[in-house]
Amino acid sequence: GRFGAAGVLAYDPAKGVLLQHRAVWSHNGGTWGLPGGALHEGEEAVDGALREAYEEAAVPSESVEVLFTSVLDHGYWSYTTVVVR
Repeated sequence: GRFGAAGVLAYDPAKGVLLQHRAVWSHNGGTWGLPGGALHEGEEAVDGALREAYEEAAVPSESVEVLFTSVLDHGYWSYTTVVVR
């Protein structure tokens, strides 16, 4: 997205890490990855990541605890990984 992207790395000690299977027609299709996607204009990365996790994997934001974020910043574009439990 024009405004960067973000995704959630959700870890549950009893269940493991949440991954989604990417649609074959998408970027890196047929592989497994974190639920995430493009940020909206003015949207904070954590908010966008939690929104995407809900839209793509039905993860309710009120059910997770944000532990930390990690940003891959290319200057003109960035991806934020939001780690939650």
